[in-house]
Amino acid sequence: MPRTFLLAGFLTLAACNATPTELADGLDGDWVWVESSGSIAGVTRTPESEGYTVHLEFVDDSTVRAFRNDSLITTSDAFLAERLIQYAGPGREYEITFESPLRALLFSSMEQHIVRYVQPDRVTFEDLCCDGYVHVFEKR
Repeated sequence: MPRTFLLAGFLTLAACNATPTELADGLDGDWVWVESSGSIAGVTRTPESEGYTVHLEFVDDSTVRAFRNDSLITTSDAFLAERLIQYAGPGREYEITFESPLRALLFSSMEQHIVRYVQPDRVTFEDLCCDGYVHVFEKR
């Protein structure tokens, strides 16, 4: 029993002390919003349903630019920390924090998320809040 608590404590400590890194390999470049699903109402939102497009451009290892309908909305520093994989599935998992909220999506401020590489050209940004959104982006 004490070993179980020791192991659980170690894993918790390891997860909380994620190592900051530069932008993950493959995150640089231009990412186009495909859909968002979730919230407490369990809705799905798309560019078609919302009437606008969004794309994120990651540059300089730590900067992100957010665009709505190809107009620059904001530029922010991005801080990335690799995390232990919290789910059973392929890919890598990171926690990303934007110094300034991106506000490109009118229904989500996009400040702090879990980034999961679903495929090399597809990522999800998951709100840390339990009833938040999962935003899907594809590489342009």
